[in-house]
Amino acid sequence: MRRISILLLVVALIAFSFSVGSYVIMKMPLQTQTFFTSVHVSSGVGGFDINGTALTFGSVAFGGNSLRRVLLENNYPFSVLVEPVVTGSISPLVELQTSIVVEPNQSIYIPVLLNTNSAELYHNYTGNISFTFLRAGFKRF
Repeated sequence: MRRISILLLVVALIAFSFSVGSYVIMKMPLQTQTFFTSVHVSSGVGGFDINGTALTFGSVAFGGNSLRRVLLENNYPFSVLVEPVVTGSISPLVELQTSIVVEPNQSIYIPVLLNTNSAELYHNYTGNISFTFLRAGFKRF
């Protein structure tokens, strides 16, 4: 009887460990895409910059705005939750959706709006915009 109780306890501990481990793995980020982001706030003349690895707004007139789109691709066979995070001095100027669900094997464009109403004239703002992919239904730790 004692051996059966010990065996059952061991099996229960293994099952519990497997469940907790699976849960932790499911909550871990699948990938993160990070784009350097910058803008120069000018007095009226706007311009733009095309760059495949950065999200560069170029020169934007004070009080104006600019829109860029980022392509997010879900190459996984399950839905993913994409959480954007903006860091750096550019963060108060950037407007983004909070979280986006992308269905399996689908691509969507995410609008990134830059608004210079609260910016300083003739100032450069920089930072990063990161998009973290998680399994849909799970939030980051």
